[in-house]
Formats: sequence, structure tokens, C-alpha cells
Amino acid sequence: MKKILLVLLMFTAVLTAQSSKKFFNFEYDMTPFRYDSASIRYEFYYSVADTGFVHTYSEKGIFIYPRIDIAIVRTADSILVMNQPYIVRYTILDTNRTQIFLGKFDIKLDPGKYKMQVAIGDYYDSAKVDYYHTTLDVKKKTPPFISGIELASKLITGSKNNKSNFYKNCMEVYPNPRATFYEKMPVVFYYTEIYGLEDYHKPLKFRIKLTNSLGKVVWKKESPLNTGKNAVADPGFIRLKNFMSGKYDITADLVDETGKILDEENKDFYYVSSVVADSNYNINDALVKHNFLASPFAILSGPECDAIFKSSKCLASEDEIWQYSQLDSTKQKEVFLYSFWQKRDENPSTPENETYEQFKERVKYADKRFKEYKKRGSLTDRGIVYIKYGEPSKIIRKQNDYYNQPYQIWYYYNIEGGVEFIFGDQNGLGMYRLLHSTKRGERHDPNWMDRLKVR
Repeated sequence: MKKILLVLLMFTAVLTAQSSKKFFNFEYDMTPFRYDSASIRYEFYYSVADTGFVHTYSEKGIFIYPRIDIAIVRTADSILVMNQPYIVRYTILDTNRTQIFLGKFDIKLDPGKYKMQVAIGDYYDSAKVDYYHTTLDVKKKTPPFISGIELASKLITGSKNNKSNFYKNCMEVYPNPRATFYEKMPVVFYYTEIYGLEDYHKPLKFRIKLTNSLGKVVWKKESPLNTGKNAVADPGFIRLKNFMSGKYDITADLVDETGKILDEENKDFYYVSSVVADSNYNINDALVKHNFLASPFAILSGPECDAIFKSSKCLASEDEIWQYSQLDSTKQKEVFLYSFWQKRDENPSTPENETYEQFKERVKYADKRFKEYKKRGSLTDRGIVYIKYGEPSKIIRKQNDYYNQPYQIWYYYNIEGGVEFIFGDQNGLGMYRLLHSTKRGERHDPNWMDRLKVR
């Protein structure tokens, strides 16, 4: 991978809300490591597919040029501490299949709180840009302490390939920015570093444990640490083959001779499997299996699973949408949907999943009320907002006049202190699109009225 650093300004609107539409298959993750006694070095990992990018042709091959812009603002004083554009070039080896590329950047930050915007675009098509926002809380720790936990899809120890972008401490650690693993890739690799051991001369233990979504520890490892060193690396792996599909948490901690935890770090990942339960699970897990088999998801056909998830997409994260797209069997889809709705059950103490029942009622109403041409009502913009947030507190309907096309304003007074959604019938055909919302994370366009002008 050839990295080209350009002295360019970030897009004009820095850290502003943007459209939720995604043009590219892009995921990223970050892991903090020690830089020096005062600063932290964040490793920024990403994966990007070649789909959506302009393919450029030359006698040297076929290439794409993703542009990744990173802007970081310090929360305390709103100072822009980083505004770095990167343009990377990748070679397309086969135009008949999708290729996934991995990359890594380093970001140095002092302790403090920050807001971060990541923009992924195409160097040759500036009209397509996806935006991601997150917050960072960079803390200074007292030695001894642990770095963050890096999840990896492959780890090569004893490597001499120091030209690899993923080389460190005589090994190559290939990150998994999606934090998702599958039956075809049933091993999660992890990498951590422990610092400040040179001045600590008492016995220490380093522990790693894996906890499932029910809070049960399903794997653990404990080992003594050799103190007196400046820092040590701890790479390892966990086999997932017989584990249930679901969300897992890796926790790493440092424990002194009294059992006191001196430092702790954790990282989540998702495992997609057709396994419902295995022989190592106790009666509680047997109950989980029983609940799944007694649920409406255990008797679905493949097309029925697809139809349910299609309506559920508006509630799913980007990672969950990608996870579902990778499932091969009906059983995997059934287990995924069961887990998907179990996580959203607002009252798990009852035998019924009221959240899922409410969802079905909203889908039924949306299909009846918001159907547009040949499109199911639950898949229209108004239907999606209704499914996510329920009945609006108030609706104002504006019919078309000489200057503007029809539009509707939906008010929700009980969300974030009051928010609104504006839907416009831009073509006058009864198909309302979401133009603007004041709800965080939704489409935002203060100039939405311009899109309703009669041409």
C-alpha cells in the first residue's frame, strides 16, 4: 500500500451531522498504546471494499484511490488538534469479485476528551462521502497498566517482515476492524501490551477472560508477569468453534499478590455461528436453547427470515447488517434474529418479547398506512421513522402551493427534549422522502426547503 500525504484542508463542515446514506463498505476500529510518559498513540485500523470506488486503468494495472480524512477536536476548548487527509492506492486484482483491503494509521494524543470525525470518500468522485463520528476519552494511567486490546483475524509470530504495515514486536498483527468472526474464521486473535513493569517488583498476574452476552465466563487464561522490564507484549488466541452466536467481551486485567485489580481493559466482538448450545454449557444455557426453540424464530423459513430482517434493518447497526449478509443457512439466520431481538427486549424477565411484539405491530401499521407505489410501507422513509420512534406527538401537513411541493413535519416531544422529522414529496407523486431531522444520528439538512422548490 502506498500512502500519499496531502496538505489539504478538511471538508468545510467539520464535525457536523451528515446524511446517513452510506456509499462505501468501510469499517474502522482504534486501539490505544503508550507513546511516551505523557501521550497515547492510537492505532487506527480500517477495512474498505473496492465497491463504490472509481476504477482507474493504466499500463501498470487497475487501481482505486480511497480518501480518508480524520479530524479531531479537543472538547475542552474546541481546538482542532488534527486535520489529516490520507489518500491510499490499492490494486484491483480481479474485477469479478469484491476485494477487502486493510490499512492502519497512527494518531498521537495527549490526555483529554475529544470529538472525532472520519470521512471516507473517493479521490476521483468527490460527490460521494460517508461520515462517522465518535468521542475519545484519553486517560493517563499510573504504572503498571495495560494498553487497549487489539482484535485480529491473523497473527504471525516470529515475523521478520518489518516492512509490513502491521508489524510490531517481531510479529504481524492483522486487525479485524469489523470485530466480527464466523464459523469459517472461528479463532479470535488478540494483542495487548503491559507497561511500567520496570519499577514494580512485586508478583503480578495477567488475566484474560471471555464473557458471553449472558454474563458467563466461557474462557479464561492466567499467567505470571516478569516484572523489572519496561514493557511486554501479550499476544494470544481463543478458539470459538463450539460457541453460540452472539456478542462477547474480552477482558484483560493486572492483578497483584493480594488479588487487587491494578488495571483493566475490555473489547467487544460478535461471533456468528449456527451453534445454539454446546456440551460445556450449564442449565442456564440449556434454558437459552429451550427459549430459542420455543421462540417464533426457530420455525422460520429462509425467505421469512430475510423479510423480517429487511423490516428490522432500520433498527440494526451497520455491523449487524453486514453480519446478516454473511449468513449462509436458515439456522444461522434464525439464531441471529433470536439474538438480535433478545438484545432489544426491554423486559427480559417476562416470557414474551414485548419489544418484538411492538415492532410487529408497527410494521403492520406502516405497511397499511405508508405504502408508496410498489414499495411496502414499512420500507418507506415515513414507515421506517414510525417503526423506530412510534406515533408522532404531532403532524403538520403542508400541501403543494405555487412554489413548493407537499411536505410533512412530524414532531416527537418525548425524544431528546423535542425533535422533528421533515418528509417531502419532491416529485409530487406521493412518495415522501426524509429530507431533514433534528434527531441526532438522522439525516440532517438545514436547507431542506430548497429541495422542495417547484422547478
